[in-house]
Amino acid sequence: MPGLTNVIRRRSGSTVLLISGVPLFFNSGDETILGRNFSGAYEAREEHRHWKLVARVPLGKHP
Repeated sequence: MPGLTNVIRRRSGSTVLLISGVPLFFNSGDETILGRNFSGAYEAREEHRHWKLVARVPLGKHP
């Protein structure tokens, strides 16, 4: 799925990514809805020399 990715924070073995997914369908309305559901901030962790998304990070919430 094409889109943009930015590293927001990086620590040893862990990072937070901002991902925007852009699904490709023939209907732009469906593309917008599906892309909005996927796009967001995600935590990724390195496991056995590979990076894996482990959790979605809620935006706009402060502890």
